[in-house]
Amino acid sequence: MFCFAAALAGIAVLAVAAKSLEPVPMQASEIGFEDVGSRVIVSGRISSASWRNGNLFLLVCDTKCVKVAVFASLAEQMRSHSLDPSALEKGARVSVEGIVDEYRGELEITPLHYNSVEVMKAT
Repeated sequence: MFCFAAALAGIAVLAVAAKSLEPVPMQASEIGFEDVGSRVIVSGRISSASWRNGNLFLLVCDTKCVKVAVFASLAEQMRSHSLDPSALEKGARVSVEGIVDEYRGELEITPLHYNSVEVMKAT
């Protein structure tokens, strides 16, 4: 009986852990320092896009803005999968999935995969 109860408890823990790995949809205005380390999805318009040392830095805004750092290695993965990171330009509406990080006292989202940044079609 103990083994059965332990197995059920283990399954419950795994279910909770798996759920916590799913990204949480958030507004840029909702993201705070308490979210550092969380996996989120944010949608908005790009208000600025700049390249530095092969890295792409976006400012994605709804009512507030959050920085998105697409590092050079990820930008290269995007290119190799026929996703042009230069399409991520000012005014484009995007959806970004990534981890909330803190860098130099500011919050930013770091996408994890080549398809974590998606240009959304106009409706």
